[in-house]
Amino acid sequence: MASFHYHLGTHTKEQYDALDVSLRDPDDPTYINRAVEQTDDILHSATRGVFWLSEEEVAELEKDPQILFLHKDPDRNPDDYPRPPEDELHCMITETYRYNEPVKHHPRYTSTADFPTTPDATDLRRCGYQLLRTTRENGPKTKREIWSSESTVATANIKKYGTGKDVDIVCMDNGTWIGHIEFINNRPVGESPTDYIGGNVLPGGGICDVLSLVHDGPYYIDPDWFNAAPGSRLETRWDGTTVPTESEARAWWGSASNRSAAFASFGTVTISSSYTRLRAHGDYATNPYSGTHGSQCGSQIYGRTHGWAYNANKWMIDGYSNLGLGLTLVWDVQKIFHQAKPVNPNYGTKDPTLSSNSWGYRSSIDSSGFGFHRTGGSISYSTDGTKPRFMRYVGDVGDYSRMKSEFLPSSIVTSAKEMVDAGVITVVASGNGNQKQVAWDHPDYDNYWHSSATGHFGDGIGEFQFGYQVMTTTNRPGFPQNAGATFADPQSYTIQVSNSGSSAYTMTGTDRLGSVSGSNPTITINRGDTVSFVVNAGGHPFYIKTSAGGTGTGDQVQFPTAVSQGATSGTVSWSPNQRTPSTATGASFKYICSIHSSMQGVINVRSGNVTNPTINVGALDDEYATGSKERKVNYSDMGNMIDLFSPADGSLAAYIGTTTSGVPRFDSTYVSKTGNTNWSDGSTGSPLNSRDVRFSGTSSACPNACGLIATIVEFNRNWTVWDIKTWLGTLQNQDTTNDFYDIAEETTADGTGHADLNGLQGATARVIYQGGTYSHTTKDTVVKDVSIGNGLSISGSINITRD
Repeated sequence: MASFHYHLGTHTKEQYDALDVSLRDPDDPTYINRAVEQTDDILHSATRGVFWLSEEEVAELEKDPQILFLHKDPDRNPDDYPRPPEDELHCMITETYRYNEPVKHHPRYTSTADFPTTPDATDLRRCGYQLLRTTRENGPKTKREIWSSESTVATANIKKYGTGKDVDIVCMDNGTWIGHIEFINNRPVGESPTDYIGGNVLPGGGICDVLSLVHDGPYYIDPDWFNAAPGSRLETRWDGTTVPTESEARAWWGSASNRSAAFASFGTVTISSSYTRLRAHGDYATNPYSGTHGSQCGSQIYGRTHGWAYNANKWMIDGYSNLGLGLTLVWDVQKIFHQAKPVNPNYGTKDPTLSSNSWGYRSSIDSSGFGFHRTGGSISYSTDGTKPRFMRYVGDVGDYSRMKSEFLPSSIVTSAKEMVDAGVITVVASGNGNQKQVAWDHPDYDNYWHSSATGHFGDGIGEFQFGYQVMTTTNRPGFPQNAGATFADPQSYTIQVSNSGSSAYTMTGTDRLGSVSGSNPTITINRGDTVSFVVNAGGHPFYIKTSAGGTGTGDQVQFPTAVSQGATSGTVSWSPNQRTPSTATGASFKYICSIHSSMQGVINVRSGNVTNPTINVGALDDEYATGSKERKVNYSDMGNMIDLFSPADGSLAAYIGTTTSGVPRFDSTYVSKTGNTNWSDGSTGSPLNSRDVRFSGTSSACPNACGLIATIVEFNRNWTVWDIKTWLGTLQNQDTTNDFYDIAEETTADGTGHADLNGLQGATARVIYQGGTYSHTTKDTVVKDVSIGNGLSISGSINITRD
């Protein structure tokens, strides 16, 4: 048998000394009948040594209970102990530079005068402030440490440690002009980041990185179906990418019979023939139908010079232009894509999916009515100028006095929740209404307005936002900011009800506060809970009513109604929901006998634990506050439901093809895959001119944050949105005393603090950056071939694990 260097260890020094002497003694046959060579005495260890042993001798020695371990020495047998890749071992994050040299970073875009009319080579790869502000190095700093003034252009390289590789990102907006040079990969060396990969996930070697989720996603999901009949199902896009024909892509989405059997159960979506590639994203010579917004968003998510995630799998959807897919279907196609897409063989898992959403519903509120703030009762107003201040300034700067409100259940709410529940990480713009958004346990959560002094936000007064009915809440997240929202810990409580004559109901059971017992006890539950009163009180009909309710059958709870009201023997149950008033506004309910007024008690409904599984992004200003403090831009939403603030106002982004809008780029045009103006689809001609433009709003904050988050998820592929929120909590927040502008949170309905549009109103001064604390969990899959001889078979379960 072959001999090797073996590392031997014992439990104690005494055991090792005895073994060492015996093994090396030629006259001691206790263990081995020869003198064993010790090849390393490891004098600094009392219990270890390395010996030259045969495999047969090792098999005998291993039987001795004194031996703690005995195996080939790793340092002398590297083939048996291969060294893992460095990134599997170290705990640090390896930072590299984005480029080989410094580039320009503009801290603002107040007008085109901030940029040269004739850019030169020094303007190549220039950017706004979105990248340099959010590096690991600069994130904890004050902005003034990076840019001493609002007009000083910084020249610096960008340290980074992630690029969004193997992460799918969907720019869900209006059209994205994919013919912009930001998304073109056949560029000269040095024009792109040093580790830029380029290309897309489809075959053909196309020079454009961006794909249409609707038109191109089916081929990525189900290549066998399209490859089975390439002549009729596939074509070549202008940039060289092999893609489905539009009719075949629509057929794949619309019918289970037009796809492989493995994907028949994923559900179908009807795609209109009016939703075409050219309208959705254009080509080298044609702008999309409506792409002035999505083009900017896409460039800041995954553009070569404007975005963090330049190596991501880049997807787009036109969801809301007049010829877009529609804002119900967009959730369905993203969900199906996420569930059906292939496993990445490098990891053994599907790539994570992020969805960037720089849009949202809102509408104008009545110019006369009543405001309700916390427990203060109604406040009358007759004009916009007489509204209580907690309402007066909403939308005053950036949103035409429009306001977001919580949606009632609808198809769009449900389809969004299904996508979020499926695991798509959903990043949303908080909104440009300077509206305070708060979590479920904040005193402002139930603030609202109404046309009646006695109305409440859930009573369905007929308020709509673009066709969808909403509650008239003023401080809850709107849509899609609350996409996927649900109650975190709904409970069910059962209470036995009997009677003590006609003087009281007698109860036993439990509620949110614990045990319930005695005569006419107070019941406390949360929204989302279900309380069931098991009634055994003959002659005493049991009702759940509003606090104003008396005997009789009037004033029963309506939002929602209770089941089996008026029972004398049976179960009356009630499940209050988001439409139900709570103790936050001083509301209460009662149970009461419809005949005897003495048989009644209070039901307190508290605000339930509502989770909001989106990343809700606020916007930073490109201008400083007094003292060169960084600040929230005046139109950005605020409050403790904002997860982070991201560069936005006056940033730089790509624009649709033009020769007039925005500012010129040094790299304004490109050539085809063949190096000329002959394109892969047979067309000819020069590309439209690529330019940059000012981009602002939470519409800019969202894609900037989404791209950066993708660079973190790249290393943590199993993360959920809650893991991301936990990671955000490890970032170093800004100092609101010295470095970041803020004021005390306003707690009254008409306090002057509402007029300060740069205050955070309870939001955390958290600027996102490539830092924080997290585990580097990404590992490549090791693939090993296993051969089974003729006549052999395997049955039963096989478990394969790795550490």
